[in-house]
Amino acid sequence: MSILYQYSHFLAVSKGCYDGGLSIKELKKHGNLGLGTFHALDGELVVIDNQFYHCANGQTRLAEDSELLPWAAIANLGAGRSFTIKNIVSIEELQSVLLAHVPTKNYPAALRIKAHAANIALGSVPKQTKPYKAISAIIEDSILINTGEITADLGGFYTPEFMFPMKAKGIHLHFVDENRRIGGHVLELQLISAEIYWQQLTAINIIFPQADEYKNANLSLADNLPKFEDKLNQ
Repeated sequence: MSILYQYSHFLAVSKGCYDGGLSIKELKKHGNLGLGTFHALDGELVVIDNQFYHCANGQTRLAEDSELLPWAAIANLGAGRSFTIKNIVSIEELQSVLLAHVPTKNYPAALRIKAHAANIALGSVPKQTKPYKAISAIIEDSILINTGEITADLGGFYTPEFMFPMKAKGIHLHFVDENRRIGGHVLELQLISAEIYWQQLTAINIIFPQADEYKNANLSLADNLPKFEDKLNQ
């Protein structure tokens, strides 16, 4: 059984639950490929080949075991399956190509991509202070960085639409470049060529935060949930 281990969920983070409750040390027990965000949204987590990176404002370093996460998702990527692609112009096209290779779109999948990219657009928000604002209120402060041509390793997940808002639907990727100097949340991409390794996941283990912040949060689905990717269209 291939298990997706997840701490907290997309809805909670969208509603301002940014306090870290899971350590990097604990997360390391549950997989070798994944992503997440750090306490108070102070950077993005990228897990590639069992290496845990902290990316903030485009810059990358190894994460420390003591650092805390308000949200993370991780899985063990084994040999899996792979295929090559060329001339992909968007994440939307990448998802269409992926779904043509997997036997069903109704399972989540772990993704590891070794890419030569014409450009990767990455997004970052500044570290937050209390009282925390919802994501919809801080998107205007987000930073957009275009890498230009780059060789990079991307990791993340494909999630079926029915799993939203426990997890962001569709393809969600973070990346680090081959020199491990720049990385973060992938907003958009254009790939010259890439090798995609994928593995379907057949179970999910969600750990809910125990902090009062989470217990008292308004997790109503009535509000429109913001998409960080909307920054691209402004």
